[in-house]
Amino acid sequence: MGTAISNLSANQVIDDLKHDSKTATIPIIAVTPITTAQDDDSTMLTGFDDCITKPYDLNQLEVVINRHIHQLNS
Repeated sequence: MGTAISNLSANQVIDDLKHDSKTATIPIIAVTPITTAQDDDSTMLTGFDDCITKPYDLNQLEVVINRHIHQLNS
């Protein structure tokens, strides 16, 4: 990533991570106050691999992380 991190938007960071061979396979999980399914879908389209809405609990976070670990290992 050639641009200073402090000057990048979230979308730019995601784009850089997804296009760098060292980080392209790392899942990006958004933690957001979004509450509607429609808003959740628009978040996914910006490059996130998954989304957890606030407030969340550790069980929910564990399920999401385990799902992505399983996908990476299969």
